[in-house]
Amino acid sequence: MKKMCHSKNQRKVFDPKASAKLEHSAIVARVLHEFFLCIRRDHRVGKSHLAVYLALLERWAWGAYAHPLRIFARQGAASARVSISAYYQCIADLNELGYLSYIPSFRNDQASQIYFF
Repeated sequence: MKKMCHSKNQRKVFDPKASAKLEHSAIVARVLHEFFLCIRRDHRVGKSHLAVYLALLERWAWGAYAHPLRIFARQGAASARVSISAYYQCIADLNELGYLSYIPSFRNDQASQIYFF
């Protein structure tokens, strides 16, 4: 069985990849913290909205935080584990409530754009 923690005698080596992951996780943590602070008193945001927002945030992190996030509805709905119609409703609500900016493409061959604030 492997030990999960390091002994005091081991030296830690700087790993730029680990440092980059830390910076990225700090970005996600900040965005999530601000989102949860905002929705704490907003009873219009439900479980499906949370699922869609978290799925989009995860996709944004996978894409190295590119602005805008480009995603097709079927991908977002699958990631959030909601139906396509629920995805469209939630994304429209989140856009209208000001939690993100959604720019639909209205084309099957072009992804929609999403900006996080």
